Amino acid sequence: MEKDKEVGNDEFNRRMCRKIKNNDLLAENKLLMANEGLIVGLADEIVKKFGIDYTLANLYEKDEIVQEGRMAMLTAAKKFDETRGVKFSTFAYTIMRNAMV
Repeated sequence: MEKDKEVGNDEFNRRMCRKIKNNDLLAENKLLMANEGLIVGLADEIVKKFGIDYTLANLYEKDEIVQEGRMAMLTAAKKFDETRGVKFSTFAYTIMRNAMV
C-alpha cells in the first residue's frame, strides 16, 4: 500500500499508470482521487474561460466537464510513456484539456 506522503506525486502517478495498463481498477480509483484537484481546477478554468454561470442549472454542466476530465485522465494513464521524460500530470493535462473543451 502506498504511503500518504507519496499520493499524488509523479512516482505515485507513474506506478498507478503501470497498474492501470494491467487493468487494475483500484489503481484507476487511486489515480483519480489523487489528482481530483487537478481535474476540478482545470474544469473551473474552462468554466471561467467560456463564461459558464455557476447557477444551480449550470452546476450540472460543470459536473459533466469534470467527468470528461476523469475519463480523459484514465485515457492518458493508458497512453502514458514513461520513457519520454515528461511528468504524468503534464501529459494528462493536455489530454484532459482537449477532452473538456
